[in-house]
Amino acid sequence: MIGVAQRLEREHALRARARPHPFGTRPREVPDGVLECHSPRSPVVQAILPIDVTALLSVFMGISIVLIPVLGITARFALKPTVEALSRFFDKKGSNEAVSILERRMAFMEQQLESIKRNVQRLMETADFDRKLAAPTEHPAQVTGPNSHE
Repeated sequence: MIGVAQRLEREHALRARARPHPFGTRPREVPDGVLECHSPRSPVVQAILPIDVTALLSVFMGISIVLIPVLGITARFALKPTVEALSRFFDKKGSNEAVSILERRMAFMEQQLESIKRNVQRLMETADFDRKLAAPTEHPAQVTGPNSHE
């Protein structure tokens, strides 16, 4: 008879074999710098090669010489309608704001003009009163009052 511990180990091993890893087994490092990965479908062996930075940079610069002007011209034609629409929108917004500012200034100037007119009217009334007050009076007999009938 098999012991309980042995039976549990055997069941665990069977379950582990029955459930394959979704991406195969994890790659393991081989001393030569080669990654070895085995999947249930097919064994794959990949070599990691060093990257030649100079060659990569020269290819990138060569592609950029052609690609940057092409992207610039394409972006110009693609973005021109959008930029024009935005500029018209902000121009209209700015003119609406300018009109509202001018309207407020005109209203303020009208209020000041009305205030000046009222002040001038009061000054004219005061000057007329002062003129009447300073004018020489005729005879005191001509002045009529409540006690003048005596």
